[in-house]
Amino acid sequence: MLLFTGYKLTRPALVAAQYRLGRQRFLPFIVTIGAILATDLLQGVLIGLVCATYFLVRANYGSALRFTRSGQHALPRLNTEVSFLNRNELRRYLSGVPEGGDLIIDASQSRFIDPDIREDIHRFVDGAMRAVSWSSYAVSTADRRPI
Repeated sequence: MLLFTGYKLTRPALVAAQYRLGRQRFLPFIVTIGAILATDLLQGVLIGLVCATYFLVRANYGSALRFTRSGQHALPRLNTEVSFLNRNELRRYLSGVPEGGDLIIDASQSRFIDPDIREDIHRFVDGAMRAVSWSSYAVSTADRRPI
């Protein structure tokens, strides 16, 4: 009886619509349904939440920073939201910037920059200013506030 009611609530059109939205939306949906059927409602929803969170973190982690380097010129671009998850990637990139090169940090598309990321940028800038061998440094944000 419970399976019949669940089938009626979850129309095949809903499953097809989730499938068309892509793997990132479809897998948490199917995992949630499977977990609800295998356990109970609360545990199934929690398992589905964990699955959806995994895909969310994975999607945001990979797309927050883009780096371009050409000879002595380095350009890291900070996308819409840069979280603490991107801290090691930013540190690794900044440590590889050649001495005496040009560094421009473009945060013009950023709406949110985690305080840890800001701290790393400030530490790098302070160290670069002491080294005198850096020829330029610029930072811009979407609302023209300094990082």
